Amino acid sequence: MFKRILTFVLILAMLTLASCKVVDVIDHGTTLPEETTTPPTEYSPWGFWHAGEAAIAVELIENSNTVKLYSLTTGYYEYYNITQTTYTREDNVFTVVLNGTTYVFTFDKFANSLKMTVSGESNTHTVTFVHQQKAPTKHPEYSYPDYTKLTPSDYVTLDEIDFNSILTMALEGAPYEIALQYYEDMESIPKLEGASRPVQSGDVLNINYVGKLDGVAFEGGTANHVTLFVSDYKNGYIPGFTDGLIGHKVGETFDVPVTFPEDYHATDLAGKAVIFTMTINSIRNLVLTDEQVTNYKNNDYKTYYEWFEAKRNEVAKSAFTDALLDSCTKVADLPTEAYLYFYQQTVDYYHLLASYYGISYEMLIGFYGISDSIIMQQAVNQATYNVALYQLAKENNLAWTEEDYTAKYEAYVADYLEAYPTDTREDACKYADKHVVQMKHELIEEKVLEWMLEVIFPTEI
Repeated sequence: MFKRILTFVLILAMLTLASCKVVDVIDHGTTLPEETTTPPTEYSPWGFWHAGEAAIAVELIENSNTVKLYSLTTGYYEYYNITQTTYTREDNVFTVVLNGTTYVFTFDKFANSLKMTVSGESNTHTVTFVHQQKAPTKHPEYSYPDYTKLTPSDYVTLDEIDFNSILTMALEGAPYEIALQYYEDMESIPKLEGASRPVQSGDVLNINYVGKLDGVAFEGGTANHVTLFVSDYKNGYIPGFTDGLIGHKVGETFDVPVTFPEDYHATDLAGKAVIFTMTINSIRNLVLTDEQVTNYKNNDYKTYYEWFEAKRNEVAKSAFTDALLDSCTKVADLPTEAYLYFYQQTVDYYHLLASYYGISYEMLIGFYGISDSIIMQQAVNQATYNVALYQLAKENNLAWTEEDYTAKYEAYVADYLEAYPTDTREDACKYADKHVVQMKHELIEEKVLEWMLEVIFPTEI
């Protein structure tokens, strides 16, 4: 009886539920969502593309079969030349034929990438382009400054040039540079046998030294068997250090008082007076024999004096640049067209170098310890030197001749044809014609330098 009643109740409950309307269903996480498919994004090939490794940008123009190729200055997204031509298209492959070379650009519409290959290459290299939002900008171009359009005295006046300093640098620097080239490093230069004479300016020595501040040796101030050049020419030591060696002999120990510069990098020594106790171990022999020079394969000199004379003139010309700048007193600031060419040349060089090493321009110049403002100041110094050359030429009635100009022009043509032997003389002349202003400036500089050498070397040494 009880089982029948229970069965009836269950049936009644089921009938009651079946007749009720379901108002809501609670999802406790067991219901799977409906599957939806999102179509992949398709990109367009039109617009600007940049390949840094190839220094090129490409613009594919929609509704046209036109393409623009931007030749970029290495290290920049800036062009120096634009070539416009046509392409043929098959789906997402664009083919460009330019000057007999076929370039194939393959566009991946899902990856939004453009890759270029050049047909006919033995080792095909694929270059990947990255899409850009804007076109490259024009790279700055500055003409070589024409200083004949300036009046030099409006910008500089010249004090007396220190020709004695130039002479000293030339006579000391020439044997040093020759020996360094011949022996490849200072430590390999042989000792001067039986050296009993005192140390002279222009000697290369091997020394020991101990630096003392208030009688106590300071950190970094002690070294043994150091090779150094006793000259203001490329010695790299604080003022007075190498001068204190002059007059002493091999084997002698002595004290040299010096004062560190106020801006010395070690702040605990900056501006401080110290004593260096020095011992001279040896003097090195800078002068080669004629036999050594004749047997040396890296130049055409037959005697030591021939090599010395050439190197002496080279060192003198370098020292003259500093001496002439030191003699300048500024009257007014130079116009920007006088120096921007040199600034841009230097900046472009560092951008090229940074690209070669795969680092940023800022990182590279930081490594060299320079800045953009320093590069600009160097350009101003170069322009100041150039203006001073014209002032000096005017004061001493120095001028080049038509014969000088013809020889210079032909030298430019010859250099071009040597670099590009398959080109014609007409091509070389076009190149030379673009550099006429620079040629004429070089002629003025050559005349001034010839005059300077005659002043400091009036007779044979």
